[in-house]
Amino acid sequence: MATLELVSSGPIYRNPNPGYVHVTALFSHLVSLGGTELLCTYNRGQGMYATDLTFWQCRSHDGGLSWGEHELITDRTQDDRPYSYHSPFLTRMRDGELVIVAFRVDRSDPEWPIFNEKTGGLTALEVILQRSHNNGASWGEPEVIDIPADLVITPSTSIIELADGRWFLP
Repeated sequence: MATLELVSSGPIYRNPNPGYVHVTALFSHLVSLGGTELLCTYNRGQGMYATDLTFWQCRSHDGGLSWGEHELITDRTQDDRPYSYHSPFLTRMRDGELVIVAFRVDRSDPEWPIFNEKTGGLTALEVILQRSHNNGASWGEPEVIDIPADLVITPSTSIIELADGRWFLP
């Protein structure tokens, strides 16, 4: 049976001013960029479903023992409306391209809940991709994936690149 050995542990992000500003970091996802370099994408905002939720990243050059500067991935000021961005699942493709699959929610009405309290159903959302061709040094704008109107999905894991190059999103 295979075993895992814990060689290090600790937070990737810590709120630098928790007494005055509420910031949460969640839904982290890591990929290896080769050698001891790791890239971590995650959500950051005032809460799990907060209207200010967006994507951030940080990298480690020593296999995760320490983490560098935290960098904004998704610049919400470029959006045509206020969105919150959720669950940035990261994949490194065989050609080196980095791809985030996630979802975003129109927060034009900041009081509109993401979940219906009576049914547990989700509000309307868009499944998106963001791509980097330079190991996360820069990212393209969010690309909306066209999903049939009668289908409601939220990504629950990263994209899997199949042997023939097609992408599978479980």
